[in-house]
Amino acid sequence: SIRTSSTCYCLGQRCEHHPIVERLLDRISQVTSTPAVNREVLQVVRYLPGQFYRWHHDQDSPPHAPQGARLYTVLLYLNSPPKGGDTLFSDLGISVKPRRGRMLLWTNLMDQNVSLPELFTHHESLPLKRRRRRRPAIGTFTNTSASETAPHSGMHTQYRRRLQPAATDVNVKYAANLWIHQHDYK
Repeated sequence: SIRTSSTCYCLGQRCEHHPIVERLLDRISQVTSTPAVNREVLQVVRYLPGQFYRWHHDQDSPPHAPQGARLYTVLLYLNSPPKGGDTLFSDLGISVKPRRGRMLLWTNLMDQNVSLPELFTHHESLPLKRRRRRRPAIGTFTNTSASETAPHSGMHTQYRRRLQPAATDVNVKYAANLWIHQHDYK
């Protein structure tokens, strides 16, 4: 499989018109000098430990499609996972660690000829590494009845232990993708 992450889209009033999303999309339009109608719908992805997106290129639209090819990819990291999950541009020798608020922007087409893909922007999302966090078992002390008193203390305290998982997985990566086309995508 090329991709094992989970995906959802920012659709509907609550997401598309959320003030933070609107500010983000306006800023992306300013930075890329592209109109809002050229954008695809914002995609949100979640990677759990071991999940990945293998080496690929984002320009997958036919250049003669009404919306044209994908000019730009915007990748925004929504959190900072503790281990792994880097975006690797192997042809460029660049690996970017996911950090909350960090945004990557790259072109998918050649500047000299927009009908050709920019081959150096093949990339992949490396798997998150499992990170186990130890959680101690939680114990409670309760007093027992007087008939169970210990001879040396006058009051017997019984220790009850509740079993908790010894470790929990704490490594998840959230990111948002946005692709911008040459022409009106809507």
